[in-house]
Amino acid sequence: MSDAESALKTLEKIKVGRNSDFKKLRQSRLTLSRLAASGEIVALGAGYYAHPSLDPFTASILVAARYYPAAVISKATALVLHKMSDQRIDRIDVDIKRESSIRNRMIRAHRTALR
Repeated sequence: MSDAESALKTLEKIKVGRNSDFKKLRQSRLTLSRLAASGEIVALGAGYYAHPSLDPFTASILVAARYYPAAVISKATALVLHKMSDQRIDRIDVDIKRESSIRNRMIRAHRTALR
């Protein structure tokens, strides 16, 4: 099985992944970028990739939930997720504890007094 087939099979199973997930499976970033350029996978940005069966918004929500489990999806993102708004979302809004931090271009972090 080639690197490309292996990466596609992995994404079919886990739906979203980041560079480090694929690196553990010995799949290169070059392979991922080639698959994204050909449209076989979706590059979400900031080193995250999604299976093409997912729309980018849903894939971004899965990224936030999987890789930032202490974050709470909030604000406009939560409204869109619950179909209470039709606003276009460029970045996922999340609330995090004041003492924590998230550095990711896909996520807009708001520090609050979470318990």
